[in-house]
Amino acid sequence: MNRDTLLRRGLGAVLAAAAVAWIGSVASAREPTPAEIAAREARKAEYARYGALGVTWVADRALAGVRGVFPHPAIPSRVYVVTESGLSVSDDTGRSWKALPAAAADKVGAICDLAFSPIRPDLFYLGTEGRGVWATDDAGKTFRRIGSLQTGLASDTVRALRVATGDARFRTLLALHGKDAPGISRSYDAGKTWHVIGGDYHVYDVFGNMRGWGRGSGSIVVASKKTAPDLQSGFFCNMLDDLWSEVVRDVVYADGTQARDDTIYFATADRGILRVDEAGGYRVGPNETDRLASVGATWGPREDKEILFAYEPKKLGLILSLDGMKTWSAYSQGLFVGPFVREGSHIRAAANGRMFFAAVNGRLYKGYVSSRGVSVTEAAVTPEVFTYERRAFEKALGRYRAALHGYTRQRGATRASRELLSMYEEMAGAFNERQFTVTARVLSLQGSPTSVTVDLQAVRGPDAMPMHDDGKHDDGQAGDGVFGCTLRVNPASFRGGGRQGVASGSHGLAVKAVGPDGTIGGAVAPLWTFDLPESYVLWDNGKENPLVAEEGAPEVPRQPDAEEAYVGSCCMKWTTTGEGPWRVAYVAGSREVWNVAGYYAMTFRVRSDGEDDDLLVRFRDSPLYEEPSVSEPLALVKDKLIEGGKIDDEYRRVVIPIERISKAAGSLSLDRMGAIVFSGNGTPRTYWVDDVRLVVNKEDLEQDSSQSGVGERKGTR
Repeated sequence: MNRDTLLRRGLGAVLAAAAVAWIGSVASAREPTPAEIAAREARKAEYARYGALGVTWVADRALAGVRGVFPHPAIPSRVYVVTESGLSVSDDTGRSWKALPAAAADKVGAICDLAFSPIRPDLFYLGTEGRGVWATDDAGKTFRRIGSLQTGLASDTVRALRVATGDARFRTLLALHGKDAPGISRSYDAGKTWHVIGGDYHVYDVFGNMRGWGRGSGSIVVASKKTAPDLQSGFFCNMLDDLWSEVVRDVVYADGTQARDDTIYFATADRGILRVDEAGGYRVGPNETDRLASVGATWGPREDKEILFAYEPKKLGLILSLDGMKTWSAYSQGLFVGPFVREGSHIRAAANGRMFFAAVNGRLYKGYVSSRGVSVTEAAVTPEVFTYERRAFEKALGRYRAALHGYTRQRGATRASRELLSMYEEMAGAFNERQFTVTARVLSLQGSPTSVTVDLQAVRGPDAMPMHDDGKHDDGQAGDGVFGCTLRVNPASFRGGGRQGVASGSHGLAVKAVGPDGTIGGAVAPLWTFDLPESYVLWDNGKENPLVAEEGAPEVPRQPDAEEAYVGSCCMKWTTTGEGPWRVAYVAGSREVWNVAGYYAMTFRVRSDGEDDDLLVRFRDSPLYEEPSVSEPLALVKDKLIEGGKIDDEYRRVVIPIERISKAAGSLSLDRMGAIVFSGNGTPRTYWVDDVRLVVNKEDLEQDSSQSGVGERKGTR
């Protein structure tokens, strides 16, 4: 997939020198230098100075009838707890709790699961027992019902709920029903419509976006066949409505987690902890017991260290490991352990890994993390989720680069500098925030720490930015043990991935505190960054005609003339013979597919040398093993999908809402589209198609003339 246009030049003398230093040059692939090897070894040696982690448990008596605990995945201080009466929230890491009246059990039903939106911190969903799926976009103040048996759910009881990765705005939802109903209820539009897939299985859990052997992605599904509902297994599939292959057979599944490297772990009640991939599963962790109630993964004391943890309810309590369960330690003091632990009891971690929460036998327990010497007990970054609008950024970036290129030729330096700075500010205006603030609470029993720093390389900042406890760096009161620092956003650094950019996803900003005795304490402040495309170009300026003749005898030229294109250097072109039905297809490729879920519409430009016939368009998905599904044809003129209501010798825009595509074929997989098929009958015609793109919002249709927003119409007659 093509990423954003990257800014490759410095800001020059007009902007701050610190911003210039961040950009640097792109290093070519090479072997590490002796200095880099030495630095790597020094980093390993430094880790030996980190104090060993410990966890102390305390019972929380403020809540009763606790059924589940759900720490927010992006906000370390926010935790939701499900009780028999409804939902409560804490915004201070469990020090105080507030009931959410709109999520009372008598209003939304008994809550089984929560699922959070990665890009909107206040948006999350509830899966309930008997009342379907609910959504809130104000952190739980209000809820609306978005899924029920009447709107397409397989059952009104939703045992687990997932926000699927992969679409543009994380609008794909998966509702799992366990033994209550077979199949996965899936919505591509954030709950407006639902359909059921996998109807031969009772599904308990889904782990998506797993890296396969050269396949790029895949999923692990925990399910039992409808014909044998008591036999649970783990299945691998490249897409949820493709062939499922059994990789782990006959397990008593309790819980699961997906580590940052996409490694998947099962907690089972009969085989301990299993590490699972598409080749199978093998046991890791303690051999002292086969019964595990839950498993999870969270940030460790450094961004390159991940904590894998599990709950063994009979004797060990919390099991904690920093090496994938090769070695582990147990922490049960203050935590309930014993032979009588209810099914569903579990342990979860705060987003930064600095506190654990256990829901056991109707009670809530809090586990405080500390280390020997100096400890970083809290770490957070504000904003927790950082987004930018790709189109607005790219348009401003194009103007900025053009102005920067001609800056030295301007006669008036003052005016040119003012214009350049204005364009820079416009580019920064595409971001939801203009700065990051990192805070950390440090506890040192030996006296004040000698230094506290944070590594901001993940967001193109310095690797050891000093943090202060002086009341002047967004750190609260001076001397209160909370250290802070602020980093101004540099638009030139947020470029969508690669060595010089910031990739979408979760990043760890590592805080390091050095104590007077030389020990080191660490914690990670999690930050989610996402570039949000208003539109995504599927094809615009290809070097070859991507069309393939599939039926009849249409002539498909290899390289149309540039003058015939709407925008760019070429277009798709074909000529029909008029001797019967014909069909040509724009195919994504043997290994490439499009995920159109989450978008509002697919658009392209089309013209023809005549206007007698309609043009039919259908869509085909691309499973690896099953037969592809094809939508019913949509007629551009008859179905009123083309501007001006006709096809003639002028390029006209076609807008096909994704909702129309999904309704045309309910079994079509929007997350694995493989071809756009054009077809027709009758009179010989020549067609030109160009500028094929996906558009997120209806409002963005007025701005999609080209990828950069600045297009030139070519070939209009």
